[in-house]
Amino acid sequence: MPPHAFYELNPKVYLFGKSSQQPEERVRQWVLFELLSTYGISIQNIKIEQSVKVGTRTHYADIVIFREKLPHVVIECKRRKDNKVEAGLDQAISYASANSIQAEYAVYANGGDWLARRKVGKEWVAIPDIPKRSDTPQVVGLQELLSALDELRPALYWFNRAVPPEEAQAFFGVLQIAFSGASFLSEDCDKELLVAADYLLRVLSSASIAQDENYAYAKLKGAFDCLASYLATFKKDVSIPDYHYKLRELIILPQMHLDQLVMDTHGIISADTILSRFILALLHYLHTLHDQARSAKRFTYHEVPEVLTSELGDLLAFFFEIKLGVTFPDKLSHMDISAIRASCKNDWQKFCSGFVK
Repeated sequence: MPPHAFYELNPKVYLFGKSSQQPEERVRQWVLFELLSTYGISIQNIKIEQSVKVGTRTHYADIVIFREKLPHVVIECKRRKDNKVEAGLDQAISYASANSIQAEYAVYANGGDWLARRKVGKEWVAIPDIPKRSDTPQVVGLQELLSALDELRPALYWFNRAVPPEEAQAFFGVLQIAFSGASFLSEDCDKELLVAADYLLRVLSSASIAQDENYAYAKLKGAFDCLASYLATFKKDVSIPDYHYKLRELIILPQMHLDQLVMDTHGIISADTILSRFILALLHYLHTLHDQARSAKRFTYHEVPEVLTSELGDLLAFFFEIKLGVTFPDKLSHMDISAIRASCKNDWQKFCSGFVK
C-alpha cells in the first residue's frame, strides 16, 4: 500500500472542485494527494469520475491515471473499513478491462487496504503496488532489466536442464552476481525474499559450508531471519525456542514452512510465489549438499537438478512478460531452447574462465 497511512484532509483543499465529506470522497481525496506527493503523478494526468461502459451500462471510475494520453491505472475508492474487498477489487478490474479504458493496472483502496493488480497477458496478477511516476515511460526500469538479463546470460546456457557437478559452483556464481543487484526484481518482489535469495546464493557460490563454516552460518542465519520475517506476515512462526541454531535447522525450518505457504498461495502476490518456489529449490539443494557432506564427511557439489533451472526460467519468464510484454521461450520447444543455449554458450565459457572458486 502507499508509504503513508490514511490521513484526513481539510475539505477546503479538496481537489477537482469536490467538497463533499462523504466517506468515499474522504478516501478518494487521500488517494489523490498520495498520487501527487508520494507517487509523483502529474495532476494533468489524473481524471476523476471517468465514464466507462461495462456491458450495456455506463459507470464512472473514481480515479483514472493516464500515461501518454491513454488510461494506465484505474483506482476504485471505497469508504474506510469497507469489508467488501473482493467485490471492490473486481469492480476496479472490470473498469480497467472495459473496451473504452483497457488500463494496465487496477487498484482497490479503502484507506486501509490498498490492493493492486496488473494485466499480464489475459490474467490480472497481484503486485505490491503501482509503479512510482506511472504517468511517464519506464525507460530506466527497462535499462535495468536488460542489464540484469545480460548478467544472467551465462546461466541461461543451462535453461531447463541439469547442471553437472563440476559446473555447479560457477552456475551459482552467475546467479549470485545477478541477484545481488537485481533492482528489476525489487519493484515487484518482497525485499525479505530478495535478500534471502542473495544470502543463499552467496553460500552456494562460495562452497563455504566446507571452506568457511562461520561465513556459511552467518549467511544462512541472515537468510533464515529474512524468511522468518516474511513468513511471520502470514502468521507462520519459524523461530526456535532456545534460539540455538544449527546449520541444518537454518535450512530445513524455512524450507518446510515456505513449502506449506507456496502450496496455499492465497494472499501471496504472484511475483513472490514464483520467487518463493525458486528459493525453495535453492534450500532443497542446500539441504541435500549439507546432508551429503555430513554422511560422507567431505563436501562436494552434486548435479543441480533440472527443477531448479526450471524455477529460474519461470521467474525470468514472469519478468519478461510483466516488464517487456513479451513471452519467454516455451520450455517444451526444443528449437527455442537450443537457440538459447547456442546464443549463451560463449557467455558461459567466458564466465567460467574468469570465475574464481
